[in-house]
Amino acid sequence: MRRTALLGCMILAVGCGPGQDQEAPAAEMPEAEAPAANILDAFAGTWSMQALTEAGDSVLVDYEMVATSSTDGWTITFPDREPIPAHIMEAAGDSVVIHVGPYASALRDNVQVSTVTVSRVMGDQMMGYFTATYQTEGGEEILNGLQQGDRIR
Repeated sequence: MRRTALLGCMILAVGCGPGQDQEAPAAEMPEAEAPAANILDAFAGTWSMQALTEAGDSVLVDYEMVATSSTDGWTITFPDREPIPAHIMEAAGDSVVIHVGPYASALRDNVQVSTVTVSRVMGDQMMGYFTATYQTEGGEEILNGLQQGDRIR
């Protein structure tokens, strides 16, 4: 993108410069950028994860996440529960935005929750932020926090 913008500016500068009758030096074409690696490849694997308080001082819940190198097949699994499908909302740069839910909360009895996480991988560690939206009798309640985990396979 930056190279395309630079090339456009170069063409504009050459086309609008003084001495229109002079031959402008030929602009060297920039090399084509290599396609970006699939960010989802960095996430592929099974992860032992923790959701933490926003301050990061207490673990709220442990869970396992299975991630693939595509947008299909992602799940989270809380202890003694069935896997819950996770949906990739966005994958760009070094981050992935993941939506899960609604599902039965692992923290609050008889309450449905949906979560959105923004995660990034550094080697065999995943970290990020989450927002959990609980559907309570009194309306929506929001919980923000951190997440962290290690690749286990």
